[in-house]
Amino acid sequence: MMELPSTEQLPEEFSKSVPIQRFHRFAMVRDKGVTRVHFGLLGTDNVNNYFVADLSAMNTIALEFQSLAANANQTAPTAEVQGIQIAFDTVMAFAGNYLGGDGIAACEFRFISPTGNQFVTIIGPNLAAELAGSLAEALAALPQPPVVNRTKISEAFNVNVPGEPHSSGEISTYFGQDYDTAILKALGVLVVRANLLEKSMIRLLAKLAGISQKKASSLFYSTVNMGARIDMIRSLMDSVPDEDKKIRINKALDKTRAATGRRNSLIHGDWEFKRGKFEVSSFEPNKKEKRKVQTVTHKSVELLASDYRVAGMLLEAEAHGL
Repeated sequence: MMELPSTEQLPEEFSKSVPIQRFHRFAMVRDKGVTRVHFGLLGTDNVNNYFVADLSAMNTIALEFQSLAANANQTAPTAEVQGIQIAFDTVMAFAGNYLGGDGIAACEFRFISPTGNQFVTIIGPNLAAELAGSLAEALAALPQPPVVNRTKISEAFNVNVPGEPHSSGEISTYFGQDYDTAILKALGVLVVRANLLEKSMIRLLAKLAGISQKKASSLFYSTVNMGARIDMIRSLMDSVPDEDKKIRINKALDKTRAATGRRNSLIHGDWEFKRGKFEVSSFEPNKKEKRKVQTVTHKSVELLASDYRVAGMLLEAEAHGL
């Protein structure tokens, strides 16, 4: 564990530190195209200490506070019992459950730690089926695989993967459902391209904010909303003096937003399998036609993956030129 200095060992500049009670005031002001944040820290003496910083400085401050909080948690006396990884005994109970008496089957897992604490989670049958399949594959890969109960998933959970098996092209079977191998490959490429696009966005964020890749990555992943990430990058555009470059970066971000929007509709929509294809429907509350249905083919997924690659290349080019 990290050794912490005593109060007497702190530098002279901290000798008159004022304990902070909490964040008390803040405001954002945009003047002549530049956004600044004004904030006041309320001390335990009930006196506000006011500060002002531009967005680049605020991003750095946010990262530093985040790092301080993480380190403080690690050095806290209770760090041992707050650890993320918890050892479990081999005791695990599995039981079927019905939520609210409405007949919707759910699966309950109980994990019992060596200290006697019980951790309970409830998941749906489809996810339980995937978990069972993943565990079986992992156990089979061991040097000395244990004997596993080979009861069919559909029999074990009384549920079938919805939809019809595919009937054309090269087929792969996973968890009791047949899938078009070409679509599986295209979806895999899309996942890789999505990851690479995020790395390009992080590099651009680091250049615009004037911070390290590590800090930019922490800031980027502080939110899971891609729209918020794009807006975060746009907020730093004041640091770019070249108007043409601003236009190019904005176009690249527009392409990024469009591609990620299409991906979200695909990944988070309702999937319905049919012979030789599958359809994805997504709910769009702000549109006249509330529900949009699209037929997904390996070509449509490949096209989306290509758009991801183009967006990433544009972002990389602009980040490299900063």
